Amino acid sequence: NIAAAEGGGEGSEMSLQILSHVYTRVQEEMEKIVDPAVGLLHRLLRQVEQPGIRNNILEKYLKPKPEDEWEMAFVDGDMVTDFGCEVDPLKLSLAMSTYLQRVRDEGAFDEDAVGQTYADCRVIAKDARVWVEQFYDQEMLDDFTESLTPVFQPIMKTLEKYERPPAPPEDEE
Repeated sequence: NIAAAEGGGEGSEMSLQILSHVYTRVQEEMEKIVDPAVGLLHRLLRQVEQPGIRNNILEKYLKPKPEDEWEMAFVDGDMVTDFGCEVDPLKLSLAMSTYLQRVRDEGAFDEDAVGQTYADCRVIAKDARVWVEQFYDQEMLDDFTESLTPVFQPIMKTLEKYERPPAPPEDEE
């Protein structure tokens, strides 16, 4: 297992690389079979300490098709615009809200784990908001922001304790 490979010994580095690769591939395959917004959130959480990679992922998944390719669709009796993006920003915010509610209500996690999870999701939400602002109109930006404000507002003071240090600058080669 990964813990044993991290323990050291001859061949442990290669074992760790192989096990890490297998673990990552399993995670990627699982992300493909769940709801796209949930899969995206999971993928982003795995990259929370890699801002460059995280932003590339957000851009890819949130970027809409050109406006002339947008379609109208009925959802729950309402006519809505299908922007043709891989994940609708409001579905990402719903996935995040649902995930955080489950983490908080589960009772299986200590305060530090819950706090760190909220802090990590807040980083993702802030990054996603930048892309929503770039790609969509003011109404979508407001809807995205308003959908997440009640999730994070009550715990803003507590989250300061769990902020990760800034990532080191990425090599520009």
